[in-house]
Amino acid sequence: MLSAFFLSHWIASVFFQSFFHHRYAAHRMYTVTPRTEPVLHLMVPYFLLATHWWQWALLPIQWILGPIHGAIVNWCGHKYGYRNFQNGDASCNTLVFDVVTMGELFQNNHHKYPMSPDFAARWFEIDPTWQVMRILAQTRVIEIATPQRAVLRGPATATAP
Repeated sequence: MLSAFFLSHWIASVFFQSFFHHRYAAHRMYTVTPRTEPVLHLMVPYFLLATHWWQWALLPIQWILGPIHGAIVNWCGHKYGYRNFQNGDASCNTLVFDVVTMGELFQNNHHKYPMSPDFAARWFEIDPTWQVMRILAQTRVIEIATPQRAVLRGPATATAP
């Protein structure tokens, strides 16, 4: 039970790191109303995950996980994996189904199309944050501001680093 609790904190942390810090704050890939932003950013994960009052004391740990997540993405996403595009840099796509960092390890795709809200480019790559963004856009909680561009056309040409 305790491991499920901490795993859920990790997933929530990396999702909100990807969803808010990277795709919203850094790239403005979507827009939200001023009323919606604080609710999504601060309250939703803890109302879903914190079942006792003492768990709110773990909120600082949630904030510390962001830089840890960033270090993992910047290390693994530039060292391990495969490349869909020759970008002239060391970026790689590390995982095919990236639930560990909620799509952030599709670094090669993201470096090629930095404003694309879906970091997956090939048919078998799944970006979980993009899937949530699509649902939020369909329910009009957010509005996608940048077009989806990270699509690999033609035959598979992925290369190893």
